[in-house]
Amino acid sequence: MLTSLVNRLTVLPRWIIVLIDSTIISASTVAGYLIRFNFQWKYALLFNVYYSLGLTVISALVATLITKSYAGIVRYTGVDDGFRIFYTALLSLGIASLTNLVYYYNSGKNLIPYSVLLIVFLASFVFLFYYRLLVKTIFAYYKSDVTIKKRVAIFGAGQTGVITKNAIDSDTRGNLKVVAFLEDDQSKVGKVISSTKIYDATKDFNDAIDRNNISEII
Repeated sequence: MLTSLVNRLTVLPRWIIVLIDSTIISASTVAGYLIRFNFQWKYALLFNVYYSLGLTVISALVATLITKSYAGIVRYTGVDDGFRIFYTALLSLGIASLTNLVYYYNSGKNLIPYSVLLIVFLASFVFLFYYRLLVKTIFAYYKSDVTIKKRVAIFGAGQTGVITKNAIDSDTRGNLKVVAFLEDDQSKVGKVISSTKIYDATKDFNDAIDRNNISEII
């Protein structure tokens, strides 16, 4: 049932991404207070936690609209998306800190501790990025489970070989699965690239083909 549900999904609506992001920001704010005050909630209540939640969530929404971090297709999350999320979290930290500073000059106290803002920045970046990677992994797993994949090996574990593997892995509708690299450079033999082992193309060629049930070499 889960497999059919994943297959019916193509792209998560942007409002769902924004909703999930906002939930993560809220959870990060609560966690920030708990960590800052050693899980003594009574000290956290010295600040208006509800206003703090509003500040961090609204700051994150503004930063999200500026950087458009919601626009990326989650199941294709990559390094570029990680940088975009980092910039979003950093911009959100700047907006919240500036608002906090203005509030201090008008009321004589902070709306939210700066230490909590720093924890929110770090926690939100980690969770926002890794939940996207989790969604990507789930899509890749169930999409690849739908069709029978042809097990292939790539001859050459250099930059071109790695690019080729990434291209094949990112094509969730394709029928190829890279299970091995074949390499004549002895300094690379025995190592692993993206969970794929590099075999000796000069000595272990036939053994690598048989052991991995390879039907095609690229």
